[in-house]
Parts: sequence; structure tokens; C-alpha cells
Amino acid sequence: MDPMESRICAAVLNRNLTHSSFRLYCALVVFLKGRIEKTATGVSVPVLKRTVPGVKGKPLSDGSLRESLRELQAEGLIEVAGPKWSKVSLQVRLDDGGDDPGITREQIAASAANVITRRGSSR
Repeated sequence: MDPMESRICAAVLNRNLTHSSFRLYCALVVFLKGRIEKTATGVSVPVLKRTVPGVKGKPLSDGSLRESLRELQAEGLIEVAGPKWSKVSLQVRLDDGGDDPGITREQIAASAANVITRRGSSR
């Protein structure tokens, strides 16, 4: 599994992420593919807001974007370098975590099976 797939798999298993935060993280991983390094990379805020769907498919609002960024930082998935908020661009660094969080497809399948089993037994 390449580092990009592994990062997204790690986010899939993170139960602390909201849907918006997960989508934002996936977009950042794709936008920053190949730029997983020690220095932050500039990302266009308007592009992020148009890419990540918000409520009812509309572009992500400023507030939702900020909240998702805070959530991703709290989980240690990203670091926003420099000014914490700009309406034009952000300097973002993905957690380098050795470039591979070590999540496998088998772990995702096992986690999904566990959730399905728990839901089936509670009925």
C-alpha cells in the first residue's frame, strides 16, 4: 500500500473525524501527494472549499473549513503552519509519521466486520 492509501486508510479508522474533516483530509492528501515532507505547502482555500462538499453539496463554509482544520490538527493528521487562517491560502504540512501510518486493508476489513457484528447483535 502506498503512503497516500495508507494515510486515507488511517483516517477511515479514526472515529473522531466528522464527515467534513475526513473529506477535507482526503482532499489534502491528494493535493499534497508527493509533497509529504518537512516543509509546509501552500494550498488554495477557495479550491479546498469548492472541492470538499458542505451542507447539501454546497461548497464548504469558512466556519466548517476552520473547524475541520482544527479537528485534523487535534488528531495529529495535519499541521497548519504560519497564520492559522487566511481566506486565500493555507500553509499545510501532513503529519510525516514516517510517511506510512502502517494501516493495512486487513485492519480496515476487520474494523468494518467488528462494527457490522456489533450492530447485528444489538437488534
